[in-house]
Amino acid sequence: MSGFLRPHVHVHDPNLINLRKAGRAVLVGPTVFVVFYLVLGNPTAAAFAFFSAFVALVFADFGGPPKPRALAY
Repeated sequence: MSGFLRPHVHVHDPNLINLRKAGRAVLVGPTVFVVFYLVLGNPTAAAFAFFSAFVALVFADFGGPPKPRALAY
């Protein structure tokens, strides 16, 4: 039982990469949803666009310099 409880778990996140990915997802995801839902009036496409943006921003890992990486996103 004591193996499951870790009082001092340390997460190593160099350059706060995961925090920056989460921040982008928080900003872009709802914006995409609102554009598709309110502006285009399509709730199905809004849900699909939200999850697509989330996957592209959080789960995908485009490496390289910042400018080509931003274009890849």
